[in-house]
Amino acid sequence: MRLTISLDADLYAWVKARGKREDRSMSAVINALLRGVKEPAREGEGTPLAGIASRWPTWEGEVTRAPPAKPISTLEHEAEVASLERRG
Repeated sequence: MRLTISLDADLYAWVKARGKREDRSMSAVINALLRGVKEPAREGEGTPLAGIASRWPTWEGEVTRAPPAKPISTLEHEAEVASLERRG
């Protein structure tokens, strides 16, 4: 089904970068993300891909400096853009 949607600029850039990295269309990336939310993997049905939030570092003991002020989605987008720029 064909549908027109509006995405925030940062989400558009993230979906576009992910599609390029995975050699998939933006529609395929969005469909996979929505399907993962609609139909999360159940035990024994395979392992879902871990999001960046599950890989985010944890701090133990006294915090000597504050965690990053940017949202995780912004950090992930910046990392993907930097990766694409390194590849040329």
